[in-house]
Amino acid sequence: MKNKYFFLTACLLVLWSVCAKALNDIKFGPWVTNVSETSATIIWISNSPGMGYVELEDGQRLYDMYAGRRNIDKLHTVKIKNLEKGSTLRYRVGGELLKTYF
Repeated sequence: MKNKYFFLTACLLVLWSVCAKALNDIKFGPWVTNVSETSATIIWISNSPGMGYVELEDGQRLYDMYAGRRNIDKLHTVKIKNLEKGSTLRYRVGGELLKTYF
């Protein structure tokens, strides 16, 4: 009987932590800006610093880059280039949070 309650409590704690993380990642946005026939820019703000990326429908990840390196910040800007004219862009934003140890 104790194992049943322990398992249920453990499952609820894991589910709660996953939901809390998912709800706290993106603070504002995303916004689609600078749209042209072949490119678009996606901007969003996260609650904590991390490496932001845009995942396209085909599974390709485009990271927020600055000077050739992945940007670690709360403000994320990803420019998507080489789009086909008249195509529909399906995407989702995400991020990899920094792990800090004290």
